[in-house]
Amino acid sequence: MVNKKIQLDFTEEGLREKIEVVQGDTGRVLICNIIGVDMTNVSARFYAVKKSGKEIYNNCTVSQNTVTIELTEQTLAEVGIVKCQLDLRKGNQKVQSFIFDIDVTASLMAQSEYLSSDEYKVVDDLADKVEKNENKIAELDDKKANKDDYGSPLQAKTVAEMTDKKKVYVYVGTETGYINGNWYTWKETAWVSGGVYNSAAIQTDKTLTQSDKAADSAIVGQQIGELKESISDLQGPGSGLNNAAKNILLNILKNAIYTTDQVNNINELGKTLAGDVYSITNNLTHCTSSNTELSVAKGNSYTTTIIADSKYVINSCRVTMKGIDITDSVYSNGKITINSVTGNVVITVVAEKGTDNLIKKSQCTSGNLGNGASADGSTAFITPFIEVEPSTVYKHNITTTLSDGSKAYNQYFELYDANKTLLNTTQINTGGAAYESITEYTNNASTHYIRILFNADHKNPYFGKSGEF
Repeated sequence: MVNKKIQLDFTEEGLREKIEVVQGDTGRVLICNIIGVDMTNVSARFYAVKKSGKEIYNNCTVSQNTVTIELTEQTLAEVGIVKCQLDLRKGNQKVQSFIFDIDVTASLMAQSEYLSSDEYKVVDDLADKVEKNENKIAELDDKKANKDDYGSPLQAKTVAEMTDKKKVYVYVGTETGYINGNWYTWKETAWVSGGVYNSAAIQTDKTLTQSDKAADSAIVGQQIGELKESISDLQGPGSGLNNAAKNILLNILKNAIYTTDQVNNINELGKTLAGDVYSITNNLTHCTSSNTELSVAKGNSYTTTIIADSKYVINSCRVTMKGIDITDSVYSNGKITINSVTGNVVITVVAEKGTDNLIKKSQCTSGNLGNGASADGSTAFITPFIEVEPSTVYKHNITTTLSDGSKAYNQYFELYDANKTLLNTTQINTGGAAYESITEYTNNASTHYIRILFNADHKNPYFGKSGEF
């Protein structure tokens, strides 16, 4: 009904066109013109994270350089920004688009109509394929020839000697219409040649990898049995995969380069299907997790550190367990610590390009420190408590140029322990360097919080690890 055309350049992020939609619509389609990718034999999948952290992972249609994304009702179930990526695959290669946003505006219709949930059509499509494979297996079982029905071939000099229509005969006579040395089987109304009889037997392919040889029936039968058993194991009790197993299988599909790097994922899937194991789902944008485990046994602890990509800083973090937001109790300064896992865990972290500056000038207040110390210049600003890591090197540019052209060199750091009890006040004198210059400061082992006093004329005060402001 509504086709929205956009361009997705895979070579550079650039500016993104605004995509506006209405909550709950089912007739909207994104037609994406792909730039910078050879789309020959490429498949596409659409991955999105809604405001609540719920996910969408669906297959797309590819036609030449165009990818068509169906914006399903679940994709548009929540008001707010939906973070989206297009995932392109060819053989063992994959490329992902830069993140683009879909802005979902509210509908005047009853909000109860739009119940948001995860949607994994990729997994549903896989389940359909499993069901089709089961049907094919049944057909193979029905059609698989049993060699005992025929037994060893018999020899006949005349057609009259070929009396048992359930047997194979090797003809060695000279009658018209029959060929000496060929083998024959009965087909409905006549004896039909199967070609020259090879007394050394047909050489079959036991590896099931050669296209020019007949497959070995024993190996085929064995693999049919194994496939049936595997399907049964995947299904487990009840109908379909449990949620933890589905999440791990989804992760395998997202990283579907079927090499040894999938061993851990497949092992985790096995553990999850065994029961009493909860899944760990990471929705990470421009950052990585130090813990690569995809599941945790019931009651065990889980710890990880979120590391922002180069030149990115963590902007938001949300951790849920059993669907309940537990962020405040488990997340601090990039580290997530869950003492006892009691349900499936979803970690959603977004890092954005920019500075890691811990000074937010808008949050500072004017005045002096508690000991009466004041910054150089007439007016000073004081930061709120800034959480810092003990024994860690930080960088700052506290010196500045005042409005009258003079330099303000002497500023102050107020150091606090983990309980925010004042330890001491340190005067910072950068020796007259211009404010653009970065100076290192090594935090001591006892300090967990710091407050900084600086001159109000400072245009861009900085305190952080990277030195980029």
